[in-house]
Amino acid sequence: IVLQELNLPFNMVYIDYGNKPNWFLQINPRGRVPAIHNPNVNSDINDKENGQSSSGITLYESAICNDYLCDLCRELQHQSLLVDKKVIATNNNNSSSN
Repeated sequence: IVLQELNLPFNMVYIDYGNKPNWFLQINPRGRVPAIHNPNVNSDINDKENGQSSSGITLYESAICNDYLCDLCRELQHQSLLVDKKVIATNNNNSSSN
């Protein structure tokens, strides 16, 4: 629900609680659901216990996932605003030189 409300792209995969697939247990050794795996996060930490590795970050527990998604959305909006301001500044500089 949070992913939809924040308009973040995602792929939903249903997991059978009684027969969790190996690929899921490889990214989330505790096998907890819900879980979020974001492979786009750069991390120098290789700590499977805390869900972090060089191949991204995996989180579980609903409240933690929701907090992470809200923080991620804020960061993406901040980056977007910085890019927009840079484009506006570039356009204004180009306009004033004409």
